[in-house]
This record gives sequence, structure tokens and C-alpha cells, in this order.
Amino acid sequence: MTQDSMKQDNIKQDNLKQDSIKQERLMDALDRLDDDLLMEAEQARAGAQGAKTSGHKKDGRSGRRRVKYLGLAACLCIAVIGGSLASGGETIEKYQDGNPWDPDIELKTLPAFKNNPHYGSGAPADGMTEEEMEEWLYHAADVMGVEMEQVERYVDTTTWEGHPDEEEYAGYDGLYALYARGGGLDISVDRNGILSISETYLSEDQEQKGIIRFPEEFSGPGEDLTDQQGLTLGRWLTEKYAGLLNFDDPQEITYVTTNLLGEGERHYAAYDKGDTYEESILNFNFQRARFSSATDGWLTHISIYDRLPQLEKIGDYPVISVDEALEKLMDGEYIQPGGSSFDFDRNDVEMVSLEYVDPASEYLIPFYIFYVDHEYEGMKEGVKNYGILLVPAIDAEGLSNYVMENWVYWG
Repeated sequence: MTQDSMKQDNIKQDNLKQDSIKQERLMDALDRLDDDLLMEAEQARAGAQGAKTSGHKKDGRSGRRRVKYLGLAACLCIAVIGGSLASGGETIEKYQDGNPWDPDIELKTLPAFKNNPHYGSGAPADGMTEEEMEEWLYHAADVMGVEMEQVERYVDTTTWEGHPDEEEYAGYDGLYALYARGGGLDISVDRNGILSISETYLSEDQEQKGIIRFPEEFSGPGEDLTDQQGLTLGRWLTEKYAGLLNFDDPQEITYVTTNLLGEGERHYAAYDKGDTYEESILNFNFQRARFSSATDGWLTHISIYDRLPQLEKIGDYPVISVDEALEKLMDGEYIQPGGSSFDFDRNDVEMVSLEYVDPASEYLIPFYIFYVDHEYEGMKEGVKNYGILLVPAIDAEGLSNYVMENWVYWG
């Protein structure tokens, strides 16, 4: 191999690594942005304010769609290895991430919500009070068995003079989160109702590499565990941190995603099963927990979401069917939340899910998330790559159009 060809291979690998990082961020966004990513997103969204709907148009070839370029660096996609997918057929499989939504169970209505106001940075301007955040912070420290050395107030210091929403933002105090450190842990709570716990990072040489080590039988890479082992570990986590969750009937979730390089990551989560089908769907989206792990058997991050009490319900709306949403998708009535252009047709649409998406929108509505087969140059052999396209799942034309036209694109 010549030096030039080796250099090109290295450049390709670097590009794939960067795109894989962006894919992981997209996965986290779909899986209810943890507050580490929220802090990063605050900066990215500041430059994205004012972005409008992507505007789709038909390609010259009959029956194909072209996604308009959104000015972002790379296609943000999800890659998975294996699985029983419908390849090029009429069947669309349900995306398997533990979501209780089932396309075979009738769902007549779902609610839409008025979200907390957010500063231009993406940080929440309202929601939990400072007293509520502080109480949750101290409770979390008590459950984790640590004493907090200091508590800091995270404040948005943006000057709103001359801003179109100056009068609204002038009524807020700028506080968007509380942060504490102690006992080797960092703990934060934001006004959206998201609690985050991680190890205090001091240096690469520190002995503590996470919050706690997993039991010995789960100490290897998560992607090497069977799904049953993953569920057993998930149950161990929900039982150990039950004082943080306050769930009546925790439902453990585990699944593996794979990036463009073929590197797998096992996800662990839980939500509180509701008394009704609709309540379980809402809890999956807004009242849940996520546990992140490292390949060496450490629990590295805990995120607890208590979002519903912070949201204002504005009404219940009829849910359209997957078939109706698919028709809208092929007619170009969708959002591509991030990425560059690619062509697709009906046979490329392989999986679907139903979730509430984007915590910084003015209104929160459910979307059908379509996973569209999209080959990517340089992918590892055997990896399936998917583009993400969103279609509003409720029959509320005025509200849905408003959300789509005022979408804040992920960067």
C-alpha cells in the first residue's frame, strides 16, 4: 500500500469516527437527551435558532424522494447489525428499543403539550422551581450515599434587550440548573426535570472510572452480553437505584446499536409501566431512567427524567395510522432532523417507531419515526445504516404545521 493510499484510508477512518460520534448524539436525542448532551446542545442550538422546515421536493425519477440538504456536516443515521428486518418488501418492522407502543394495538388519541420556555442557548427558562431542584439534588446525594461539597447555580446570562421576546425573558431569573459535587460524583438537576449523575473526572489515571462497578459476571463489553443478561443487569440497576426512580412497576429495557465502524453499544433504560396503554407510552417518553456504561464494566452515567409535571397539556388529538403517516412521508410531508441529502423510495423504509421528539420545541407532539435504509460509503461490512425521517403522528394540522415550520434542527 502506498503512502498516499494509507493517508486516504486514515482520512476515511477519521471521517467515519466523526460521523459515528454524531450518530451517537442523535441516538441520545431520540432517547431523551441526557443533560450532558443538553449542555452541548445549548451551544449548538444557539446558532440554529430560526431554522425553518426543510422543504422537500420530488426527484426527477418517479416514485423517489429527495431530502433537501440542511447545511449540516454529515448524515446522522443509526446503524445496527443483524436483526429480522423486512428488506425491500411491503412490511415495516417496529424499531426495537423497548418502546411500549405497538402498531397492532389501537391508539385513538395522544396528548400534545406546551413545553417549558427555553433560552436561545437551549437551556430551560422555567419548569421546576429552585426549591424543587434543590430538594431533588439533596435526595439524590442521600440515595447515592455522598455529601455534597458545593452547590452551584447555572444561570443563562444572555442579554435580551432588543430581542423579540425581551418582555417574556425579562420575567425569568436566568436559572436553568443546579449542580453539586461530592464523594467522587457530579450531580445536576435542570428545570426540565432531568437529574444527571456521573463520576467526577479528575484525570485519566484516577482509580474510580465510573459511579460503580457492575457485578463480575457483567464486567465485559455490554454488546457481548445476551439480551437476557442485559435485562438481568438492567433489573439489578433498577433495584439498586430504586430510591432515585420512584417507579411502581419498572419495565427494564436493553438493546444494542452499532456505529458505522461496527462498534456496538448496549443501552440500559427503564420506565414506569402505567395503568393504561397511553400512560405507559407517556412514561416511556417522559418518566424514565437511562444508565450508561463503559466497556470495562463501570456504570458511568445515570439520567432520571421527570418531565410530565413540567409540561402543560393543551389537548388530546386523534392518532393517525402508520399507513397514513407513510403516505405523508412519500408525499414529502416530513422532517429530516439532521443530515445531508439522500434518495429513498418506499422499499427503503424498513422500521418505524412512535415517540415525542425534541425537548427544546415550543410544543411537544408525537411523531412517527421512520428508519430509512441508506448506504454510507466506508461502512463496515454487515452494518445496516438508517436515515431518520419524522412525520407528525396526530391529526392536528395547524399544530403539526407550526411545529414543523419552527423546528430547531439538530447540529
